[in-house]
Amino acid sequence: MKWRMPMLSLRAWLAYMLASATVVTFLVVGTGILLVRLPQVQDRALEQAQRAAQTTAGVLERMLEGVEQQLGPMAALAQTLPVARLQTYLDALVRQDGDFDAVMLLDEDGLIRAVVLPAALGPETSSTLQGQDLSANVLFRRLREQQQNAGPVLRPVWSDSYISPVSGEVTVGVAVPAGRRVIIGELALPRLLRLVQTVVTEDVRVVVIDQRGRWLASNAPNPTAQRSDYASIPAFQELVQGRTVTHAVKILEEKWWVGGEVSERLSWLITGGVPAGWGNYNYRMTILMILLGFSSALAIVLSLAPLWAARLTRPFQQLTQRAHRVAVGDYQPLAGPGMPIREFRELEHDLDSMARSIQAREATISRSEARLLAVLESTPAVSIQWYDRSGRIVYWNQASTDMYGYTAQEAMAASIVEKPLIYTGPEQAQAFMSVIEDISRTGQPFGPAEFELRGKDGSSVIVLASTFAIPGNDGEQIYVCMDVDITQRKLAEQALLANEIKLETIFNASPSPMVVLDADRNYQFVDINEAYERLLKRAKSEIRGRNGMDIRIWQDPAMRGRFLAGLESAGMVEDLEAWLVDGRGGSLLCQIAARIVKVGGQRFAVVSLVDVTRQREMESELRDVNVELEYKVEQRTEQLTASNARLAESLQQLQLAQDQLVESEKLAALGHLVAGVAHELNTPIGNALMAVTALTDRLSEFRSGMVQGLRRSDLEDFVQTAETATDISTRNLAKAGELVSSFKQVAADQTSSQRRRFDLGEVINEVVLMTEPTLRRTPYRIETDIPAGLVLDSFPGPLGQVLGNLINNAVVHAFEGRDHGVVRIQAELAEGDRIRILVADDGCGIDDSLRKKVFEPFFTTKMGRGGTGLGLHIVHNIVTRVLGGKISLSSRTGQGATFELLLPAHAPLQHLPPDAMKTRPIPA
Repeated sequence: MKWRMPMLSLRAWLAYMLASATVVTFLVVGTGILLVRLPQVQDRALEQAQRAAQTTAGVLERMLEGVEQQLGPMAALAQTLPVARLQTYLDALVRQDGDFDAVMLLDEDGLIRAVVLPAALGPETSSTLQGQDLSANVLFRRLREQQQNAGPVLRPVWSDSYISPVSGEVTVGVAVPAGRRVIIGELALPRLLRLVQTVVTEDVRVVVIDQRGRWLASNAPNPTAQRSDYASIPAFQELVQGRTVTHAVKILEEKWWVGGEVSERLSWLITGGVPAGWGNYNYRMTILMILLGFSSALAIVLSLAPLWAARLTRPFQQLTQRAHRVAVGDYQPLAGPGMPIREFRELEHDLDSMARSIQAREATISRSEARLLAVLESTPAVSIQWYDRSGRIVYWNQASTDMYGYTAQEAMAASIVEKPLIYTGPEQAQAFMSVIEDISRTGQPFGPAEFELRGKDGSSVIVLASTFAIPGNDGEQIYVCMDVDITQRKLAEQALLANEIKLETIFNASPSPMVVLDADRNYQFVDINEAYERLLKRAKSEIRGRNGMDIRIWQDPAMRGRFLAGLESAGMVEDLEAWLVDGRGGSLLCQIAARIVKVGGQRFAVVSLVDVTRQREMESELRDVNVELEYKVEQRTEQLTASNARLAESLQQLQLAQDQLVESEKLAALGHLVAGVAHELNTPIGNALMAVTALTDRLSEFRSGMVQGLRRSDLEDFVQTAETATDISTRNLAKAGELVSSFKQVAADQTSSQRRRFDLGEVINEVVLMTEPTLRRTPYRIETDIPAGLVLDSFPGPLGQVLGNLINNAVVHAFEGRDHGVVRIQAELAEGDRIRILVADDGCGIDDSLRKKVFEPFFTTKMGRGGTGLGLHIVHNIVTRVLGGKISLSSRTGQGATFELLLPAHAPLQHLPPDAMKTRPIPA
């Protein structure tokens, strides 16, 4: 079972966090100290142990060296003096409280010639040992081996601890060569090891172990340690081999850091040990200090944390009250002083902002719900139903009613399990419930899939349905089913299939020989019709999957190459004549036509053949007849040439008259433009003049006041008046400047017809600006919807003339007799690099009988009342000839008219007027 922290108050939580922070801090710091300090304690303990072992080993070696120095002179005398005289010197070594317990003189055969024992053993023992054979003594044998191997230079030989052959005590012996004789001195082991107990280095245990791993001595004797077998301890073997032991060694249930040094003469292991773990003073004190610091800090923080937490929670409780009030819908701010803590004050401000945002979001959500409901209800082509988990319909939009015939009240009355409703039966309703179960289990949407449902009148409805889950208000899921009626599409597919069958039948029944080739597979035969089989006398099964070279259908193979080259380059071949070979070896001249078509990304060549063999024979016969007719044709041609010249002269005169009328229309439009701009300029210039006149009068008063003496209030009043007059003059003159600049641009464009790059929105705005003075005196207005970034490389003047004529046409004709009217100008990017401009009005519209004549020259419904009949004709010519586009009209009587201009973003060069090359940039 997963543990969860109990719910705490903020005060308890802050106190808990402060205490936890202190605990974690000390845990981290204490752990870091231990990780650093404990290895230092270990290194120091190892160093102490090794130093104690080395010190003890050094003392022992110096003592053994002193023993060798005592026997040195005796060995020198033993080479020259007789045994009787040596006895005196031997007595002096043993009985004068020296280091030796016994000294023996052995001849070359190992027999005792002189011996001195402690006084406690008595002279009888010494006389008894005279002549005893000690050739098997370990010291004697080692020294003889050394003499045999080392030559004349001999060193003293030391033994390990062993039982003395003369005293029977555990002792240590040393053998010194004396010519052919040997002097053996025995040292009492307790006396030798007494010095170990005098070596006390801090808190270090020193232990001496012989070569066999037996305890010899220690500075802190332990009866249990004396009986231990140190040879079985792995650390003992490592120290004997001269390696350093870096881990704690467990000896007699205690852990020690140990170091060791091997005696050069005795091969004893002198070890130094320092307690490891809790037994080590430094280790113990380090941990105790960490625990003491941790306990002290914890006690302090437990005392202070509740006080700090209480002080911190007081302002937070105010914020909590504010949050509770916001949660229950009370968005009024708290009264009283602000928060004393900056972060809490910011939080208080954020709560106020959140309350305002919640109010705004609640309003937005209400609007969004209303919009969503309106969208769902207004969706005309998608039937939307909402189901709950039990299959009950909880929402039914208007499109569902239109599609199935059931009203929302009828559909939401019962579950589809009880009443299948739009489903064909209980089985289909149960299948839909299974879909709901799958969506609930997997969360994955279902569909789109096709289903055949039924309407209220029993009619069949084929739909493309998709079902998915959305969250409901009560936490349960709502399952949304969206149906699109594809009944007509399915009927169309069936009709398409029937049409394919018809086409196949027509293909085979066609009297013209036809063949389909696979252009991507070396023009292999895919299909041939029956007429082809009859003409070329080849069966379909014979040539399918092969090409013309395989079946040798071409009499001249080079003609096949020309045919395929033309087909690949142009995509079609027309009227190619070639001699073909039929299946029986006969030749026939055929006229070949072919075209490349793409079906599903694959290229096919559709080829038709016409047998022209007989036709060419007849043409040859007719060629002679044609020669006779050529003379008559030449005579008739001369007569027609004269008539054409007269017609061309008449056409030129008509064209000149038409151009003059067009120029008159342009100048008339420019005259209306000048009049409107002049009227518009009167107001801003008059306002500016009035402001300057008032400023002049005020300046005269100011000068008079200067003579009499000015007050500060007079100066401030004059400055304020000057600022007001300057502001009025600046704004009005700027407006006049804009009007003049726009007029200059429009006038220059409409009189020069220069080509340039321009922003469509700017040109349309200039045209509208120039038209507004005229419209301001009428109840009509212009609305524009031009997206930014529509740039054309074309003729802004002719385009402006087109728009002006269309606007004027709407005012004169569409709004006649009306007290209101709107002209809407819209633009958008069409397919390719074309731009579509729509000029629509909500006027009286154009009758069907007149729509086809509106672009004809001199056609007008106001003949004799100021109409020339050239306005829309000029518009058509400019759009098609100058701008290189298309113009179309759509209108219904009483529903207004819409002129659609489809213009290329780059006007074609072939339509450039004479002055089009005088390009200039878009004005800033």
